[in-house]
Amino acid sequence: MNGKTIQEIEQTKVEKLMNTVAWYAGYYRKNPHRFVVEVLGIRLKLFQKILLWAMCFYNYIIYTAARGQKIKIRLSLIVI
Repeated sequence: MNGKTIQEIEQTKVEKLMNTVAWYAGYYRKNPHRFVVEVLGIRLKLFQKILLWAMCFYNYIIYTAARGQKIKIRLSLIVI
């Protein structure tokens, strides 16, 4: 047993585990979009990855989304 006691062996196992947990926590804090894809299994589009990343690293985010812009353009052409 290399001259180590059972308590020392258990302590090194716990330290290895905690180091691994700390590494993964740091990795996923820096890459929240990868957490969503790898851990939660949700496929994200590019704009969603960018928005998620920005929301984690900036205090204020303004995102304006719109749907149906092509329909509005067609209707305005008909009315004119």
